[in-house]
Amino acid sequence: MEEYSKFSIEEDLREFKIKERRILFALKLSFFEDILGYSLIFPLLAPVALSLGSSEFFIGVMIATNALATLLFSPMWGKLSDKFGRKPFLIVSQFGTLAAFTLFAFSNSLEMIFFTRILDGVFGGQMTIISSIISDVTDPDTRSIKMADLMTINSFGMILGPLIGGFLGEISKLLINPNGIFFSSALSLPGYAAAGITVVAIILTVAVLKETMPKQRRAELARREEEKVKLRQTKSKLFTKEFLLRLLELFCQSLGTMMVFSSMSLILLNRYLLSEGFIGAIYAIIGVEMMLISRFGIRFLLRKFKDTKLLAFFTLMMVFVFLTFPFLYNVWLMILFIGPLILSMAILRPILIANTQKAAPPDRQGVASGWRVNTYAIASVIAPLVSTAFLDLQIGEQYFLGVKIAYYFMALASSFTLFIMYCLVKYDIGHFSSSFRTRTGFEGNPSKFKRFSKENQF
Repeated sequence: MEEYSKFSIEEDLREFKIKERRILFALKLSFFEDILGYSLIFPLLAPVALSLGSSEFFIGVMIATNALATLLFSPMWGKLSDKFGRKPFLIVSQFGTLAAFTLFAFSNSLEMIFFTRILDGVFGGQMTIISSIISDVTDPDTRSIKMADLMTINSFGMILGPLIGGFLGEISKLLINPNGIFFSSALSLPGYAAAGITVVAIILTVAVLKETMPKQRRAELARREEEKVKLRQTKSKLFTKEFLLRLLELFCQSLGTMMVFSSMSLILLNRYLLSEGFIGAIYAIIGVEMMLISRFGIRFLLRKFKDTKLLAFFTLMMVFVFLTFPFLYNVWLMILFIGPLILSMAILRPILIANTQKAAPPDRQGVASGWRVNTYAIASVIAPLVSTAFLDLQIGEQYFLGVKIAYYFMALASSFTLFIMYCLVKYDIGHFSSSFRTRTGFEGNPSKFKRFSKENQF
């Protein structure tokens, strides 16, 4: 898929007057607002749902349903953005998220919370389109580094969002009026804040983001693809063995990590007996870890080592780290446990995303991105159902060496899934090594890397 070369992309950007730096700056701002709004509700969903009579498993069902809705609709957003342009459907998706957050603020029953999670999933196409836009404006050699930049943005959002959400949730509990409309539950203030942040994201997208797939460029890509088909006498395929293999790698990575992370609020609530405010603070501490790792670790490692080595090493690291999960007897051990996991995720995700997009034709990046998000959504459907089933069923009340057996099962399930990913990565390296990023794009030119880092800071 490297026929659509760096030269072609740079020519396109010049021809269609697309400024890469401005596009990436606008994406970072929009993505930050999205993550901030989304992470506001992390500390609150589980405690509020339990207070309304939910079981732990039903909380998993609500999380899974959100992912299921994303699974069903993400390919549609990607396909529509390929056909009609990125910007309009990014804005539509943001308006849908705004509606979901607004209704979330008024939720005072499990049924209403359930509905808002479905609505948020239906319009959860932002990441599909953002990934497609990055593919539109970057060359293969630096794409994984540009994808990694989003991890830094994610870190800032994950620091502020849960901290603010937990604080606002505590205030909302003091203002609850069962007969009122505006403060019907602890979700009210965080929901209003998330909706307000989404409004800012919409304004930024409308005002700053330039369309990266205008009609003329879409037509030009279609023309190039037709010429390639004539030369090859066959039409390029999206679902090649290489593309499917990399989707499977993403699935295993997502499923393995989500097995624990999707139930984090329940674990902090039940295992460590923390309140909403403290849960928000723990998420913020995790966010600080993410920021430090993203800011100082990812660029160095991506610059220094080949993708093949990074993929193999950090996948095995995750396998071994998850095996320690049952023995995190206090919350501070949990915080330390998160560190190497975040480092591994921060390295693996951008490489896996970039490699998956490389395996797709240039005129179908939106569809490919939709299926990639779909893969993550499938894992996000399965993981919370499995982990909350462990916690909710009778097995969750049994102990071994002073630890709930449920936590052993979660650790073994995560480790086994990630070991399968390791085997897939080794197979990928052995059969498709030529498509991996074997150079960083900065060898022998430190000044170029320094300039790149300066230009792409948030």
